[in-house]
Amino acid sequence: MVDEPSIGELSRRIDHVIATQAQLVQRTEYQADRRYDERRFAEMEADLAELRRQLNEDLRALKTSIDAATEKRQSNVRQAVYAGILPAVLVLLGIVVQIWIALRGA
Repeated sequence: MVDEPSIGELSRRIDHVIATQAQLVQRTEYQADRRYDERRFAEMEADLAELRRQLNEDLRALKTSIDAATEKRQSNVRQAVYAGILPAVLVLLGIVVQIWIALRGA
């Protein structure tokens, strides 16, 4: 009987078990916390999906804008060629022809 705990020791152990049990989360509280966590995760997933959709739309709009700017720049280069360089070349060609005619006529 030396190995068996005394009545006082058993009482202290029971008090310790009761105190530990009081600190444990009850099953209903745990389930409520789980439902709340699942609802928050579902909301976060929906928010992320909306952000992903918005990002894809913004990227498409940006690509369209870049493509339009590139096309406009190419159009401006063609206009510069037709409006500026081509007439200058024709004027220079005309001057060369006039000089050639003047030299042949002399």
